Formats: sequence, structure tokens, C-alpha cells
Amino acid sequence: MKLSEILSMISAPKGLTSILNGINQNDFSVLPHQKGLNATTDIANKQIESLKKQLSQCQSDWSYWSILGDLSYWKAIKDILEGAKLTGENNMPDVKFERKAVVVMDSIAEIEKFGKYVLSECKKLAEQNIKFEKETEN
Repeated sequence: MKLSEILSMISAPKGLTSILNGINQNDFSVLPHQKGLNATTDIANKQIESLKKQLSQCQSDWSYWSILGDLSYWKAIKDILEGAKLTGENNMPDVKFERKAVVVMDSIAEIEKFGKYVLSECKKLAEQNIKFEKETEN
């Protein structure tokens, strides 16, 4: 599987209340997005740090959940990009992301869990590749 295919499976989870309140206040950052499709690890790290700061300064419930959705998304992007460093962008494990959550807090957990899962599967694949290379050398 390719890195681009995995990245396109996820988007920043947003709750309906966050979307409605944000739009009502001309804050369109509350809309779901896939801004990490062409990101680098450096970009993901910068986004994570920025969102952590925004979260600490947040003053509304709807904004808090919107920022937390973005933070979980960028953490997952970072994990997936780290996995791609281990396997190569065109040799990623075959994974599938299924949205099961109905509420935003569960969606946030699903996104982060998926990022960690992809990284874990990349580590396994990289170890298998190393074993194979050693076996074929002998």
C-alpha cells in the first residue's frame, strides 16, 4: 500500500456542535480537513505543538473539541509518516480504517489509534524485511 492511500483514509474529526458554532462565528477551521496529505514529519510536529498551545488557551467547549480533533489528526499523521520512514512510501502495510464512532470524542480516539496501528504494522513489516535481507545474504 502507498503512503498517500493511507493518509487519504483519515480526516480531522469534528463534532457537529463545533462546526455549527465555529461557522456561526466565522471560524472555518472547525471544518473537517485532510491537510496532512502532503505533510512532512516536520510539518506534523509544528502542527502538534501549535495545537497544544491553542488547546491550552482555548475558551469554549466547541473550540476545545475542534482543536482536539485537529491534534489527534496530526498525531496520527506523524505516526503514519514515521512508519513510512521504516518501510518506504510505496511499501506500506495493507491497512484499513473503518469509522465506527458516532461522537467526536470516540472519533478522536479512533484516529489516534489508527495512527499508532499503522506505525506498529510498519515496524513489523520493516523487521520482516530485515530478516528476509539477512536470510538472502547467506
